[in-house]
Amino acid sequence: MPLKSYKHVTWFNILPTLPSTLLPITHLVDYSAFSVVECFLDTLDRIILQNSIIMHFDSPMRMLFCILLLLCEKLLICSLDTLSSDMLTGFAVDLYHAIRSMQKSQNLICSPMSVSLGLGMIELGARGTTLQQLRKALQFDKMQEGKIKNLVTNQSFNSLTKMVFVNAIYFKGTWKHKFNSANTRLVKFFKEDGSVFDVPMMYQQVMSRFGYFTAGKISYQVVEVPYIGDEASIFLALPAERTDLIELEKLITPQTIHNWLSTMAEEDIEINLPRFTIQQTVDLKESFGVLNVTEIFGNECDLSGITDSPDLYISQAVHQAVIEVNEEGSEGAASTGMTATIMSFPRHQFIANRPFVFVIHSNLTGAILFMGRVMDPEAVNSYGRDKDAL
Repeated sequence: MPLKSYKHVTWFNILPTLPSTLLPITHLVDYSAFSVVECFLDTLDRIILQNSIIMHFDSPMRMLFCILLLLCEKLLICSLDTLSSDMLTGFAVDLYHAIRSMQKSQNLICSPMSVSLGLGMIELGARGTTLQQLRKALQFDKMQEGKIKNLVTNQSFNSLTKMVFVNAIYFKGTWKHKFNSANTRLVKFFKEDGSVFDVPMMYQQVMSRFGYFTAGKISYQVVEVPYIGDEASIFLALPAERTDLIELEKLITPQTIHNWLSTMAEEDIEINLPRFTIQQTVDLKESFGVLNVTEIFGNECDLSGITDSPDLYISQAVHQAVIEVNEEGSEGAASTGMTATIMSFPRHQFIANRPFVFVIHSNLTGAILFMGRVMDPEAVNSYGRDKDAL
């Protein structure tokens, strides 16, 4: 799964229109990259801004979004390259727990790496206690300061000024060993409220990393399903029968994930995984509050590394993530991948017929790209054959 299939966009919506002070820096941007950004701006305009005039094709605001996205994110990615995977995993786990604390029994998905990139952009321009809050949440010991300074001045803002943090991502990956759709069958899925219903359950027998784990009275299984190219994998954590998923979730720490990665071994295993789709929009303002990131949303916000205006703060923070898992992979694109078949009797079985946690992990950087849980595979219709065809 080439990581170029991982698409991410973050921008700041700064009103009013693009100030003339920004125009001289437009030549620094590689305009060939705008084709990627434009696709996201069009999509997110429809989803979030609802075809707002500020996102019109030739509007100065659209140019501002593109420039800030490409320039700021390039600076931040350079900084993130020096951070340890443990630091990134720590923020990922904290963010997941913050979001799940407000969503007790729903499907859940978030992209910690995407959100950390967005917060990191703000961190580059933050100062004082605002900076301290961001660094503590992101678990950054030291970041480069002054990278973005005085791009706009106080003359560029007035009483109508707003900053909106918008962060959206989708993931597209093809399995290293695709599931054969001919093996997909309707299987009963047991929800935590006691209800039972039929879901399309994919099946394959492969050699894959697998492990049994115990913590206190909680026992669970973890299996790795790699994407093509071995650059990323999805890890599926399934609690033992009659164990609530929330009990497993409470145990998840950075060390827990490290143990998965370091102790799982290659095994002959049957994997039974339901098709599922999760599309979620999260109000990050609430989640950041759990992480004690609060100053960026009020008058005490200090973004003096970006502007000398004392009145700039973030009024909204929205994160949207989408994942679709089916026989082809995540988001289901046609590909030339091969289906693996093993004829021997498998030593282990992983049957996800009850709620489970998933983590999409970059094997190149150690970053957690996505983290979530499946409580109800039928909450959103999945791609592929429907029930009537099974």
